[in-house]
Amino acid sequence: MARTTLTPIVLPGPWSTSAQEITWTNADTTNNNQFQATGQEILLVRNTGATAASFTVLSVPDSPYGRIGHLTHSVPAGGIVVTQLFDLVGWAQPDGYIYVDGAADLQFAVLRIQRR
Repeated sequence: MARTTLTPIVLPGPWSTSAQEITWTNADTTNNNQFQATGQEILLVRNTGATAASFTVLSVPDSPYGRIGHLTHSVPAGGIVVTQLFDLVGWAQPDGYIYVDGAADLQFAVLRIQRR
C-alpha cells in the first residue's frame, strides 16, 4: 500500500503580518506517512493518548559517508515534540519523500519554512 501523504503547512514569510493555523493529521498506522521533501520542513508530533507513543523518521545513507540513523522518539502522553529541519541528504528517500512511521494516538503536522 502507498504511504499516506502529509500536506505541509507553508509558514508565513519573514515579513508577513499574518499567522498560520496548525492542522494535525492522524498517524496512519497501517500504511505509514510521508511528506514531500524540499529541505525546508520541520515535523511536529502530538500525542493525544493517555500513554507515551513513539514515531520514527526513516533515514537513507548519506553521501559520501553512507551514514544511516533513523530518528526515533517517544512522545509523552498529551505532549508535543518538534524535530529538526530535514535536509535532503540523509533523509529524502529515492522518491523525494521523507518517511515517517507513527503509533496510534499520534498526530503529525509538517511545517515548511519560506526563505527570502
